[in-house]
Amino acid sequence: MMKQLAVKVIPFGAPAKDEFFINGSQQMTVHEVAQELFITKTVSEFGIRSSHISAGRSNVGSNFVELQDCFICHGPYSEALLEAWDDWADTKDSENDRPDFLPNNQLYAVLIMVNAGADLEHFKIQPVNSGTAPCTPLSKNYKLKSATGADGASTNKTWAMVRSILLQTIYSLYIAEKELKLEHRDLHWGNLMCQTNSLWVGAHQEYFLGEDMGYIRVPLEGVKVTIIDFTLSRCENEQGMLMYNKMEDEALFTGEGDYQVCVLNGFIDVNRILLIV
Repeated sequence: MMKQLAVKVIPFGAPAKDEFFINGSQQMTVHEVAQELFITKTVSEFGIRSSHISAGRSNVGSNFVELQDCFICHGPYSEALLEAWDDWADTKDSENDRPDFLPNNQLYAVLIMVNAGADLEHFKIQPVNSGTAPCTPLSKNYKLKSATGADGASTNKTWAMVRSILLQTIYSLYIAEKELKLEHRDLHWGNLMCQTNSLWVGAHQEYFLGEDMGYIRVPLEGVKVTIIDFTLSRCENEQGMLMYNKMEDEALFTGEGDYQVCVLNGFIDVNRILLIV
């Protein structure tokens, strides 16, 4: 079965820090692009090695985005890509700058990844109809009153999907942090991709939490989570090589409103305290 692909185009390497800002921020440096590629490749390969599907009819694979290839190129932004950008902006609420202002000698990193569905912010959580397997009873483990009737059954299945999304995210990050010392550092609901498949209803994803805890099985409930975007991340590969983003862009710490922004702003206060101590 041919995989659908997603393409991430990253302008980088502006000669001066104050030139050709992207979405209000400085362009990424060569080092920052290299670290994102390194981490994406490391996490992708780790996820493929460690993923395991059981009691299911389809292999859903890893909870980390699967990197297929990467290229470095330069030149004017192609008309075909601009048209694709416009098509997306016409149907979605894009918060990105239209890249038609970039110079003719602009450098780009192009990451080719497996398409992982819709981001959680826009993903509609609703029961997946398999016609066979029921959802895992929520009341068994979560002290919730069992729902009755057609509407109640639908509600239970919806909450079962929510639980699956949370557990897939938590356990995959736990294992990656333990094995790769991974810190995502930008995990908002736009970086959690979700897709559904009726073949995943009744299937379980297995996670190995270590010799002391063994395997844990998470019911998929028809949905698969994929974690993306490692621009600000930190991790080590199997050889112990460390790569991380220095997060030197001051714009990262000047936002307002979102809880995630408040956490980033809190980094400054914590670092000040550590310096004083």
